[in-house]
Amino acid sequence: MNAPARWSLDELMVWQSWGRLTERLCHVVDPRGFVRPEDPETLKDLLPRLKACLDPESFELVLVSSLAAVLGQDPEAPAAARIALLASLLTDAADIVPWAPEKLVEAVWTLVPVLADARPHACAVWFAVGIHERVGAVESPPWWTSVADKQAQEAAAIAARLLRSRTGHGLLVLPVMSPSAAPSLYGPSLALPLYLAAWGLTRGRRPDRLAATGALKDDGGVAAVSGVFRKARAARALGCRGLLCPREGVDPEKSTGAAVALLPVKDVEAAEYLWETFEEQTGRNALTDFQRLSDPEELAHTLHLVDARAGRWHGFRARYRKTVEKIAQNPALTVQVLERLHKIVRDPHADPDWIERLLEPWDVSCLQALAEVHPSAAFQAAQIRWAAATRRGDPEEAAQWAGCCEALQPRVLLYPDGLDKVCDFLNRRLVSERHARYRFDPELPRDVQDMVRRLEEERRRRARNGRKPAAPALGKLYGTIAQNYGFCGPEHLEQVRRSVSAAQDAFGSGELPEYRAEWRRQFHYRLHAELDAEDREAAQRTVQAYLWTSRPDQRHGGPKNMPPHEWSPYEHAALARFSAETGAVDPAYAAWARHRLEKPFSGHPWPLWLWNMGRIFSTTDEKRRAWWQSAEHALRLGPTARPMALLGLAWLYREGLATASELEPYVARVVEGLVRGPLWRPHFESLLACTTTTAILDMTIRRAPTLFPFTYR
Repeated sequence: MNAPARWSLDELMVWQSWGRLTERLCHVVDPRGFVRPEDPETLKDLLPRLKACLDPESFELVLVSSLAAVLGQDPEAPAAARIALLASLLTDAADIVPWAPEKLVEAVWTLVPVLADARPHACAVWFAVGIHERVGAVESPPWWTSVADKQAQEAAAIAARLLRSRTGHGLLVLPVMSPSAAPSLYGPSLALPLYLAAWGLTRGRRPDRLAATGALKDDGGVAAVSGVFRKARAARALGCRGLLCPREGVDPEKSTGAAVALLPVKDVEAAEYLWETFEEQTGRNALTDFQRLSDPEELAHTLHLVDARAGRWHGFRARYRKTVEKIAQNPALTVQVLERLHKIVRDPHADPDWIERLLEPWDVSCLQALAEVHPSAAFQAAQIRWAAATRRGDPEEAAQWAGCCEALQPRVLLYPDGLDKVCDFLNRRLVSERHARYRFDPELPRDVQDMVRRLEEERRRRARNGRKPAAPALGKLYGTIAQNYGFCGPEHLEQVRRSVSAAQDAFGSGELPEYRAEWRRQFHYRLHAELDAEDREAAQRTVQAYLWTSRPDQRHGGPKNMPPHEWSPYEHAALARFSAETGAVDPAYAAWARHRLEKPFSGHPWPLWLWNMGRIFSTTDEKRRAWWQSAEHALRLGPTARPMALLGLAWLYREGLATASELEPYVARVVEGLVRGPLWRPHFESLLACTTTTAILDMTIRRAPTLFPFTYR
């Protein structure tokens, strides 16, 4: 909310000396602006002097607002300091607030605006709202019945009953107004803001951009109130971005012209959801997510659109699981929601905690039940759980879900697309269990070899006129096999080339437009293998085919049909490594790279591009910047990419651009990941045997091709 005008008791006395104290009293109604005295003892002098200067009603307002401020501001302040300040204030307010300082401090408090409909405008009346387990019903000062009408009193009582039944806490309310003032709180609309303020305290939530208005029913329903649009303008004046209001009596078509986002709710559960999850600029979209969580069909179609902030709602787990159980009973909806989950898990920017929340209902018991009616969907769900566990670096859980996939394979293979689904799983498992963990082995798993034979037999069976059809699943598997051989060293160059050729053939040899990008991608693997083997002439031909042709009938070395800004990060990484190792640097590309260095980087393999460009750049400043960015960016990525930070760090050290002591904390982070993370430790044995930062950096320089083979440098 907007920052209030600051005021203090000392300042009020200054304004009194100027004869203008009444001009400041309008700010006293907002307790958020109160500046507490450093020494509570000063109140013994200040309060009598203020009392002598002010009429009784104004002095009572100052006392109540000061008390509300001490209670609702800075809840983390030491209890002793708060008790001392409260005791000093209560000396002059014993007849106004009957609670002892110790009881007040035992409660948890907040400040909340109640929007009163005072035609032609609404205004905010501030309340200090507290919760306490030992409070039975609503507790309020004795003058509460004088300033609130019967409807307002009953509204506070209903809020207290709901709070007790839903949280086990009692409600304390202190309106910021003079006990001697005329009645000014009318109607039932204060029930919802008082309830939400108190309920939010039980969840640790004190929204700063949200206000509320609405009557409550004993069953938790939210009933209509008057002046919603006037209250919306008052909420806007406070700096709010949203106003919770009753669905009843609010026309959604007219709400688009409101001063703030109107958030109509029908019950306290929806209101609690928004109180927990609403943030600035979420607007009515926050309600859309709440409604999705209760609608199986809508959730299955739009799960990928649900904001991760919805997971903060305390009721998310139960509501989401209940809806997933309904989805799992419908085969069509199950397929749709699993496609959405697959998309979320594959998104490198998705929040890992959010992924875990979404996957939680898809547990072993759910998959076992699903396998009885839809084995293919159960297989896909297990594969998604396996992929998430692999991404998180949890080998034990990944092995559990891989076992589920393997157990379901015989039944999945009965489906028309079952072979492709199992192939996709074997492909991803090969990458995650070997390449992503630096566990390099030229011997392919038996089930991968069997899958290649089965898919090749299927292609031959479907051949027409001597030509085999494209088989994208097989092409992807061959591409992974090519990588597997590439990671195992230069002695496997010919196996890489054969696998690349087989992959390109399975992708239609570049003749099918929809698979042409995959066909081109295979050149990437061949290029890195040829650079590892130091076959520069072959690498020159491959880089031409990879980067400067997009069709098999184009001549190598012709005009560039894809300018650098349209290349993928992997294409940039390939050219940077080729240029760094062959010395064949295109001046135009180097100029583009210098400009690119000024922009942010996201994801792999930009750390490798930065490391190789640092080897290409001619100036010390450019080298330093490229290698520092390479290391820092790698350390922000997942466990597979983090060790690559050693490349940038080692070259900074080698070129004298950073000292070992400067690099030590970064090297330590890499080593900690190698010791505790999911990577295969024998691969990094030479590094882990080093006892100093200098030794690790020297070892990285000497053994970079072995530590970071193929596409990892």
